[in-house]
Amino acid sequence: MTNERLENSRTKKNERFNQSRERLDDLNVKGYYLIQDPDGFCFGLDAVLLVHFAGAKPEEMILDMGTGTGIIPILMAAIIRIRPYRAIELQAKYADMAERSVHYNHLQERIENSAGRPAGNGNDVSAFLFDRITVNPPYMNAGLIPAQQEKSDCPS
Repeated sequence: MTNERLENSRTKKNERFNQSRERLDDLNVKGYYLIQDPDGFCFGLDAVLLVHFAGAKPEEMILDMGTGTGIIPILMAAIIRIRPYRAIELQAKYADMAERSVHYNHLQERIENSAGRPAGNGNDVSAFLFDRITVNPPYMNAGLIPAQQEKSDCPS
């Protein structure tokens, strides 16, 4: 990254994220960035491995369930020229970060984010046929509550 581009990204980062602890992380692929909150869930190596393991093809219709901050669709978009990739996140806070990351990277033509459950509120994914579905749930030791667990905006 050139010094000028790095300085511009730092300026954008500071202007946009000063009101919270959110940060803008460089994914080091195709100039893409991801908005994350260090006090919540941040992606790990498992997401990167899942993208490669999924073996998606450009002609496939893909759904990412529980997309979190949107790391899997964004990395997938960096690796292959995918059809519109659908991503759903139950927690509004993370769905918002995912959507802002998609816009920040100018990927809104390739990634469609939705907040809420897979059915209802305009998210009825049963109306679509998917060739591949990716899911990367949080993991933890038995009996522990994940750091990113928050009260959902959706009823159980």
